[in-house]
Parts: sequence; structure tokens; C-alpha cells
Amino acid sequence: LDYYVTSKTTLGVGLGGTFIYRNGINNGLAKWQDAAGVTDSTISTENKSKSRFTNGAVNLNARHTISSSQDISADIDWLHYSISTDQFFNNQLLTAGGYRELSRGNIPTTITIFSGKVDHTLKLDKKTTLQSGWKSSSTNTDNIASYQNFDGSQWIEDYSKSNHFIYKENITAFYSSIEKKDDRLSFQAGLRYENTGYKADQLGNAQQKDSSFSRHYGGFFPSGYISY
Repeated sequence: LDYYVTSKTTLGVGLGGTFIYRNGINNGLAKWQDAAGVTDSTISTENKSKSRFTNGAVNLNARHTISSSQDISADIDWLHYSISTDQFFNNQLLTAGGYRELSRGNIPTTITIFSGKVDHTLKLDKKTTLQSGWKSSSTNTDNIASYQNFDGSQWIEDYSKSNHFIYKENITAFYSSIEKKDDRLSFQAGLRYENTGYKADQLGNAQQKDSSFSRHYGGFFPSGYISY
């Protein structure tokens, strides 16, 4: 949806979303036989899963004409993802004195992304254009994997498989370029500075230790071309 505030200013809004829900049931049967083809034992495997995926997105944008030679624009985006999966496993040895193993898992994940940018365009003359801007984005991820085993009377946490992972990332960039076009010759030269920082935490439990890592760095990235 675009809305003209004035003849020189335009505002826009965009909305979006998705919802997906799925159920699944899988059954497997494995038979072991002797040399005569007689079945020695049989294992039955049953797996049930329920998955849900939802996401929402919001975009806000604006553009303003300052004069006949320059304008400025801005864009803001917000996205959110929610993913959930429930799993159930039932393994049985179908023979005298056989066993039954029950386990289940719950794996929820959320991802949130926020980004924004501002761009400025200035026409120095009919053949030369200067473009400058700023852009920043932030990503947050939270993932939990919880697994449990049934001991015959109650559900017990499986700490060897369960974990909780958290990740955060931020990227900020400043950039500028100049472009000139003549009848036969054209060129462009630009410079971009980008700064990145991220941190990840793997949370521990009764059996697993905590662990984490992080990094922060920046750099310049030149670009350009000449064509005839």
C-alpha cells in the first residue's frame, strides 16, 4: 500500500504472513530370518510428528524528493519466524521377552530479523550521480531441542541430546559511490565500510557444559569499473 503525502513524498506499508501445519505418521517393520527363511525376530518402529510454521513480515518505506537533483528514501523491515516440531518414537521388539522403547522430542525455534536503510541520491550534473547510504540489520535466533525417554513410569530428560542454542548478529554498513556517463566512456567508483558482530551461546545442562563464541570485525570494500 502506497500513500502520497504530498507530490514530493510517498509512504508505503507492506504486510505479509504464512501459517503451515502438518501431521505425519510413519510405521516401519524390520524382520530378521534364519537361513531357512524362518523369522527370528521383528522390530516395529512408529514415528509421529506435528510441525507448525508461522511467520509475519512488516515493511515501512518512504521516499522524498528534496529537489530536481536529489532525493532520499528509507526502508524498514521486520520479520519473525516461529517453528515448532513435536516428535514421538515407539520402538518394539516383537518377540518373547522383547522390549519397548519410547522417546519424544520438542524442538521450538524463533527467528527475528530487523533491518533498515537510508539512501540519498544527488545529481551533480546531467552525467554525474553521487549515491550514499546507510544500512543495518539485526538477527536473533533462539533454538531449543528437548528430548525425553520413558523409563516405564515417567518421562526422563535425555541430556545427551537436549540443548539450547542462542545466536545474535548485527551488521552495519556505510557506503557511497559516484557514477559518470559520457557518450562513449562511463565509470563508477565506490567505497563501503561494513561492521559485523555476533555472539553465540550453547547453554549446558546436567551433562553438557556451556560453550560460547563471539567475534567483532570491520572492513573497507572498494569497488569500481570503467567501460568504453
